[in-house]
Amino acid sequence: MCNGAVYRGVTLAAGVLGFLWVGEALAQEGAAPWHAVSAHAPLAADPASAIMPLGGAMTIRARIEARGLAMVPGDPPMLHSVGAGTEAAVYHRMLMGGVAWFREQLGYDGEMLLAVLDAHDYPYPVPWPTPFAEWPSGLIVMPRHLDSHPGFDRWGLDAMTLNAALALHEAGHVISDHMGMRPALRWLDELVANSFMAAYLAAHHPELAPVTAGVPPAFDDAGVLRRLIEFEALYFQMGQQNYAWFQFELARLAEFAVAQVSLADLLEGIAGAFAPHPQVASDWTDISGQIARLEALIPGIGAAMGPLGDVVLPETHPGDCPDSFVPHPRGEVAILENRDPRQPLRYHRRGLVQLQIMVDALLDPGPLQSPDEAAIRAAVAEGRHTPEEVAPGGAIALRGGDHLYLEDGRCLLMPDLPAVRMVWSAN
Repeated sequence: MCNGAVYRGVTLAAGVLGFLWVGEALAQEGAAPWHAVSAHAPLAADPASAIMPLGGAMTIRARIEARGLAMVPGDPPMLHSVGAGTEAAVYHRMLMGGVAWFREQLGYDGEMLLAVLDAHDYPYPVPWPTPFAEWPSGLIVMPRHLDSHPGFDRWGLDAMTLNAALALHEAGHVISDHMGMRPALRWLDELVANSFMAAYLAAHHPELAPVTAGVPPAFDDAGVLRRLIEFEALYFQMGQQNYAWFQFELARLAEFAVAQVSLADLLEGIAGAFAPHPQVASDWTDISGQIARLEALIPGIGAAMGPLGDVVLPETHPGDCPDSFVPHPRGEVAILENRDPRQPLRYHRRGLVQLQIMVDALLDPGPLQSPDEAAIRAAVAEGRHTPEEVAPGGAIALRGGDHLYLEDGRCLLMPDLPAVRMVWSAN
């Protein structure tokens, strides 16, 4: 039987965590498995991250291979769900042609496996119908159908031919990883994968040019967040439709890139100019500097990016703490920057402190109430909670419409905006 105080505490805590979990819910909506996620921009973890399944010691490839699915030989070989043979044959044919060409162009000799799966065979926690790759094992997973993907009805593209082309994108992730040429930066990692797809389509399937033509006009409103810095900070956590919007844009840029530079030269140039996976790029917020380095390899790429390269975010600086606080439901991401070169930034997130106070009070007698602002500030001032920290000159991404208590008694507030910079320096 559940203790009444615990029940009341859990009920109240659900309200506190509601806004903290927004990013995690979006992550589940558009996430790839933990094996396959790109190197992260430093991201402050919310408590909800502890309850997200991270998979076991068994690889996703091993779990899929253990299901006894139909096997089709080839390079790469393919497994597919029962009844998915017709669609799978289309994707397999495209991928085999692409892999043969990639081997010829790059000298790649690694091993891969394609799996084309119905919803009931898709490995948890990957949301069907999301294509993904488990890069270390060489596994490429494609949904049997793509037309149930959120926003598909506004793309104006044939589901099967688009899905076949996306298998080339996933092969790009695998091959660049196996060759040690996969960038740590998320947006650059996706640009590289899209360049594999764009290069092969341009050489062998020019009729599929609409796949790399950019965002379909009817889907443009999915781009709530439109800056590379927002993509770098949030990645899958922005939700499937906004993430798909970025992928269309990065496919357009990939087409621009491979029209000027061979795939081999592009990979080599990016590998020489940027930190490789699995490192975390120390300059992940310096989008302007990243574009300048890429411009040296692909002339005109900066102009082709347009607003994607915009780094001007609304800034918020320390000020008086509010007397009351309502979480902003539309707050997507804040880039928290410590611009002091010498001193660390120490802070407390209001929502986490509030939650801890409630947890501490679970077994106290009497009615359990959500702490007010005065109680939260007192807990911070009395040093009852360990502060979080950003190193001198560092930056992290925060999700959710929270605000931060600083050691000097001031606060950093996240406005009700999709993205914002929260800036601190000791002076």
